[in-house]
Amino acid sequence: MSPVLVVLGSAVAVIAVMAAVLVVLLTRDDEGGGTPTPTGPAAAGFEADYAGTWSGEVIQIKPSSAKYLVVVVVTEGSPTATIKVTSEPGANTAFSCSGTLTFLHHTPKYEFKSVVQESITDNQGGATCDAISYSTLFPDPDNSGGASDGMYYKNYFNQSAADADEDHNAIGELKRQAGAAA
Repeated sequence: MSPVLVVLGSAVAVIAVMAAVLVVLLTRDDEGGGTPTPTGPAAAGFEADYAGTWSGEVIQIKPSSAKYLVVVVVTEGSPTATIKVTSEPGANTAFSCSGTLTFLHHTPKYEFKSVVQESITDNQGGATCDAISYSTLFPDPDNSGGASDGMYYKNYFNQSAADADEDHNAIGELKRQAGAAA
């Protein structure tokens, strides 16, 4: 083989490899930086299992122990839900906090749990609810294949703890209210 053909063949091979790398870079999903976009069935918002009005007692363990009542209202397909936190009946001090829960994604390990950003925008009666925190919500199946009547709620100080489902600061089970859509 002549040296010219070897050089020409090598140049063609290098150009082909560079073209393949360029195609891969231009067609792959962006894995770095920016805000992740939810994918899959919940990309448009909360799934049907989450729809309804849920309420129940939540026990806070960090930074101090407390009990309070939580009401969450979820509309199927919506990317946000509402949350209201109030002091339990008979508490020495009456307070309330309210805001939104924004669907972020399912937890990395468990598709049946959703991570949400909790944004409290209204504190009343001396309430000191965190302006931003993260929670996981997951309906508890009723073992008959039907809609769940309970949903677990766990609150965390940061999203990385919610993603790993570790070190929560409050936990409770919310019950679907009668007549609430499933």
